[in-house]
Amino acid sequence: MGHDYSRANRVQLYQSQNLKDWTLGSEFGELEGGHGGVWECPDLFELAVDGDTNNKKWVMLVSLGSGGTNGGSGTQYFVGSFDGKTFKNDNPPNRLLWIDYGKDNYAGVTFSDIPEQDGRRLFMGWMSNWQYATKVPTTAWRSAMTLPRAFNLKTTKDGIRLISTPAKELEILRSNTTQIPATVIENNYDLQVSDANALELELTFDLSATDAASFGVELYNDLGENFKIRYDRTANLFIADRSNTGNSSFSPDFAGLHFAPRTIVDNKNELTLHLFIDHSSIEVFADGGATVITDIFFPNKRLDKVRFFTQGGKVALKASKYFELQSVEN
Repeated sequence: MGHDYSRANRVQLYQSQNLKDWTLGSEFGELEGGHGGVWECPDLFELAVDGDTNNKKWVMLVSLGSGGTNGGSGTQYFVGSFDGKTFKNDNPPNRLLWIDYGKDNYAGVTFSDIPEQDGRRLFMGWMSNWQYATKVPTTAWRSAMTLPRAFNLKTTKDGIRLISTPAKELEILRSNTTQIPATVIENNYDLQVSDANALELELTFDLSATDAASFGVELYNDLGENFKIRYDRTANLFIADRSNTGNSSFSPDFAGLHFAPRTIVDNKNELTLHLFIDHSSIEVFADGGATVITDIFFPNKRLDKVRFFTQGGKVALKASKYFELQSVEN
């Protein structure tokens, strides 16, 4: 059993033979990872690397109350070994790894009762940030949960990294499917989307046929409010821009840019974006979940239009598609 010793910003791991009497086995965290805020909501689990059940690593999640990668709260992770008593981090102590580069995925843990024959490690997080969680302009409720996600470990050029993909059960929410033909985009390309309250987009870009300095997807409405997710090829960064999404007056920490380094897992000449767009949130899974961004927003009217944009050249969009999503309450 593990718990977080918040005052000292470390995780304490306990052992028991009868689940009643516990002894401290070890501590982890001093001088490891980020210490910009209180440590809480630890989780520890084992995953196969690259799907190889003969090669497994342990993953420790630790949420930070402040000091997240883009400000406020966030969740870091460590990859290493665990002998039943002591967890050892495989990476340098100052290496910071984040499960999500948006502002709004915090305090999540994984489910421990997934059937063995299923074998997945499923996760849900709290879709908010302590910088403004008590101030968001909502009534009768505060915040929501992220979509459930499956965790995996994959080898990248930078080392073993945690991959997040939407749980496959979300596919039952899909209704109408619209194919997006392959096209070369210069400047803007408006996507004709339905008036569904939620959309799922699966997009693939051919970087070998792209010369744009940056490109991305914009959600917008006829009030001039928008949210943009952009890939900067020179910096190899994803940039989420919610500086003009509508109501942000409740907190000076809400509007702004969020930066996420791109992690390449498979094909460096192909970039994929898997987007889940709801009335007040977006969840972005780039490159098969190697980079994830979760952000909330509060437009004065739903961001009901979608377009692709480029800067400094053209981008090649391969055949893609989008789905209308039904409400989970249906």
